[in-house]
Amino acid sequence: MFPRSTIVLRNITEEEKTQWEGKLRSNRKPKRTTTGHKKHLDDLWDSDHVFQRGDGVWVKTTEGNWLQGRVMHNKVRVGTTRLEQQGYYYEVRFGNRMNLRRWFAPRNGEIKPDSKSLQRLAAHGQGPPI
Repeated sequence: MFPRSTIVLRNITEEEKTQWEGKLRSNRKPKRTTTGHKKHLDDLWDSDHVFQRGDGVWVKTTEGNWLQGRVMHNKVRVGTTRLEQQGYYYEVRFGNRMNLRRWFAPRNGEIKPDSKSLQRLAAHGQGPPI
């Protein structure tokens, strides 16, 4: 997992905000694999998936556990991801009592939408536990 202490997040620029808002308006349906079937959790959503305030999500902790959470607000930060690319980070409240907060990036594979498709995969042992 990418070391959390080395990530420096910055505010989103106007250009990046316009780009992010465009993605938000675009189709948010899951992408399909080349065979037309969704096979794995990482095949469901692309790494540029955008989230909005209140979206239910699954987040991967530094210990490797998947926990349910909720995106706190529409405030988006930008920072380097594990692939050395710039990516969007979302602040999520998570944990049993929703008392923990941290920034997560889709490009790091550490945040996924809490969707019916994801829940079906999880039921078959291919995603976060439900």
